[in-house]
Amino acid sequence: IGWAMGHMPPEAVEPMAREMAAFAAEGQKAAVVYAQGGFAEITQVRITDYFGFLFANAVMFQLPMMVGTFLIGTWLVRSGRIQRAAEFRRFFAVLGVVGTVLASFFIAASVGVGTHFDPNTGYAQSMVAMGLMAIGNLPLSLAYLSAIVLLCTLPSAAKSLSVLAPAGRMALTNYLSQSLICSLVFYGYGLGLFGELGRAAQVGFVFAVFASQVAFSHFWLSRFGVGPLEALWRAGTYLQAPDWKPRKSAA
Repeated sequence: IGWAMGHMPPEAVEPMAREMAAFAAEGQKAAVVYAQGGFAEITQVRITDYFGFLFANAVMFQLPMMVGTFLIGTWLVRSGRIQRAAEFRRFFAVLGVVGTVLASFFIAASVGVGTHFDPNTGYAQSMVAMGLMAIGNLPLSLAYLSAIVLLCTLPSAAKSLSVLAPAGRMALTNYLSQSLICSLVFYGYGLGLFGELGRAAQVGFVFAVFASQVAFSHFWLSRFGVGPLEALWRAGTYLQAPDWKPRKSAA
């Protein structure tokens, strides 16, 4: 969109720019609601956002990206590269280097376009910056994946990384609880910190939440054989009561 606006005649850009400015104003109003509104008010804005811009964004961009990453993951598993990672160290090393180089290029290009934009005049530039960042997401993710897989091929590192295994076994519980925690921290019906934390504080918050979830996952799975929401999911799938038996009794 940003590239297209840069090549449009002025008479075509002006009405689009006005529309984008109005959209930015609505976004600013929504931010105030998220930070100060009650549950009903925030839910209404969330619904409006989802069936408006967010739904279109999901259909046009997020859905193809998710399908693509699922296909890549399926190929890595079916090809045996994940199960026999030690045999494919060279592959993951090359993938990590290439992913890091490509991600660094696109992220640097995105930052070069800018990191702060006037909502009324900088829409085109912000679209270019976000587009470049989105392109860099996939190679960066593959670089992360390669680093983790290579670490898992080292016995000492694999033992250290195994501490994260319980969190993976409770992925649904942890995923949904992250949404619950963040809504209570950032939305107006909770602590109302929406837009208040800087980047460094956000990173610290992410690590703190995930560390607490890892600890809770260890605690829960030491007593039960499956996570709480995972048990409910299985119960709904197989139409049977959730199995809440302690892990030792179930064994």
